[in-house]
Amino acid sequence: MIRSFGLLLLILTQLDLCLAGWLDGWLSSGDADQPSLFGAAPGVVYTEAFACADNSAPHPLGLAKLNDGYCDCPSDGSDEPGTAACAEGKFYCEGPHWRAIGTGMLGDGICDCCDGTDEASFGLTECADTCDELQKAKTAQSRREALARAQGIAAIAKLVPKGAAKRAALLEKHNEERGQIEYIGKALEQIKQEMHDPATPAPRVQHLQHQYMAGKKQGSQWVSRHRRSQRLLQMPSDAFLGLVEDCVVSEAIDEKLIRGGAVTAIAKRYSFIVCPYDQVFQRWEDNQKWEHDTCVSEIGADNATGIITANETCTAKFAEANNDEIGPEQAGAIQHFCQEQTSKPEEIQQCINQQVAHHHRQREDKLRTVLGVYNDTLSQPAHQWVFNGYGERCSDGSQRQVNVTLVCGTDQASGKTGRLIHIAENGMCQYELKLMTPIACAPQRPKQLNSEL
Repeated sequence: MIRSFGLLLLILTQLDLCLAGWLDGWLSSGDADQPSLFGAAPGVVYTEAFACADNSAPHPLGLAKLNDGYCDCPSDGSDEPGTAACAEGKFYCEGPHWRAIGTGMLGDGICDCCDGTDEASFGLTECADTCDELQKAKTAQSRREALARAQGIAAIAKLVPKGAAKRAALLEKHNEERGQIEYIGKALEQIKQEMHDPATPAPRVQHLQHQYMAGKKQGSQWVSRHRRSQRLLQMPSDAFLGLVEDCVVSEAIDEKLIRGGAVTAIAKRYSFIVCPYDQVFQRWEDNQKWEHDTCVSEIGADNATGIITANETCTAKFAEANNDEIGPEQAGAIQHFCQEQTSKPEEIQQCINQQVAHHHRQREDKLRTVLGVYNDTLSQPAHQWVFNGYGERCSDGSQRQVNVTLVCGTDQASGKTGRLIHIAENGMCQYELKLMTPIACAPQRPKQLNSEL
């Protein structure tokens, strides 16, 4: 009996030592490259001195309370990386890819780790090992990114001389604008003096008042142009200037996908136009078709004959309004206006050309909404552009803002310098865009970009 008891005690002792060794190996591995606790972050070694990061539990917790199914560290779940006890817990997959997942995803029947360690320990789901496939996909992605970066750097090299030419033209334009502003300022001062001269006849004063208002408007336009050229001349690299005026136009988007869109029976379609380092517009596309279709819808024909009649009525209704040509009456008014401004034939013709161009611009402006102007203070030229201010306000009175995140790449198929790959509205008139452009492939030091290329 004593011998049997001794033999039993020996067996229990050996079993206890084996269990202790297994537990010690599980909790406290000596290999620094492997986690010391199931589900723990790589390289972290747990000891008896372990305590919660925020000291929310008694110090120390000790090894026995780790992965025991009770959350002692609710703020970060660091004591339970291998169980679902803590809402904030993180489980790190084993194998070559140390991916972190929420501990709530453990044993849920879905294989989240490429080697299946999130399910294997619970014995509920058998997961195939996809780590090799994942590695191949990552390698392929890395190669694609490297190719895109190489193509982007090559594209940037072409932008530098283009930008240098634009800088020279901008500098010339900048000086011309300054001269025009000074000239208009002096002219307005002379008009003002003559207007306030008691000897000036009343009809002449009235004419001078019109001239003064027109001059102020013209001066304001020159000041706006001057500010723009001054801002562009401050760009840190000619590569950035090489993109200026190369506006990128998105595909047309249904207005029901945009929070600021009106609720109409027939949805309008808008495109986004991003002009690098300048402005962002929203343009109403197919406006003539929308006007026609809305007109037909409002008539409400319910048979084939009625639909034909409605189509003819609406076509006739918008034929004149959609005509972009200037009619005889408007042409006569433009000529009369220009003849009042000057008597020189060449100046009259120049004035007429400007007024005709202004007419076409006004028509285009009716279809476009300025969402914002480039904000050089908030923007990072090679990473993210912010456009706000000076644009049309939203329907609720708030200011619009467009954030454009730049993604390294080139549009090899079209040969264009950029392509909008994502458009979303995260709040009323708060837009988030992603633009694929070679400028995002630039080195981190934009001021040295010219010399580096």
